[in-house]
Amino acid sequence: MGKGKGSQPSQRPRCLTHGLACGPDGVCVLCRRQEAGASGPVAARAVTRKRSRWRSVAVVAACLTVPALALSLELAEDVVEQLVGLPGTSTAVAGPAAAESRSPSPAADTVAAKAARIAQEQADLERQLALADQRRIALTEAEQARKRAREAANRQRRAREEAEQDRRRASMLKADREKRALRYARDRVETVLYSTPWCGACKDARRFLAERGVRYTEHNVQRDEAAKSTLRRLNPRRSVPTFDIDGAVVVGFSARRIETALDRAARKRARL
Repeated sequence: MGKGKGSQPSQRPRCLTHGLACGPDGVCVLCRRQEAGASGPVAARAVTRKRSRWRSVAVVAACLTVPALALSLELAEDVVEQLVGLPGTSTAVAGPAAAESRSPSPAADTVAAKAARIAQEQADLERQLALADQRRIALTEAEQARKRAREAANRQRRAREEAEQDRRRASMLKADREKRALRYARDRVETVLYSTPWCGACKDARRFLAERGVRYTEHNVQRDEAAKSTLRRLNPRRSVPTFDIDGAVVVGFSARRIETALDRAARKRARL
């Protein structure tokens, strides 16, 4: 049976006795030869029954084969439409030999290219996500390092400020202690003034010592001979006023020299 452009492929039944393909009448070549050599009504009836059986088998096979091929074609068209995404695409179904020698279709190439493109895009996305994670981790570590550096700098600055405050506090405490010690020692400095009633500088000296709160002892050398002798020993010129500040002699009235002598004597007593 020939196959046209729009016809469906058919499958011929084979002879159950000889295994050969049957003709349109359902009889193979050998059976037809046997029929030509047979005679009598028994052989004719046997041949008739055999032909009828083969015709029935051929009809049943044709009825089963045509719907199966049609269903296969519909399923193939649906699959191609789903893969390619082009509705209405149809392909002709060839025989077993043509299917084996057929090259890959453009639809299959398109599906493979699309799958490869999707895989490449997914790989690129994963690589970009990995790079983004690395940058985020690097930025986080850098920010943490900067934060730690700022905290360390702040700690050092606070430590320097605290050290400076401690130094100033210690210096102030030391100065206060020295001031109190000097005040205490100055109150115990022995100051002796040798003077005369008529000396104007002696009056200025008395007023200065009173204003500074300095305790002193005054000797009038005109009336006290012992004081006169001591003045001659301390100041051979015997000029007045003359001061004896813890052994330091100051001749004449000078506020600066008297203050210096008092401070020196107080520091000596306070051992500063």
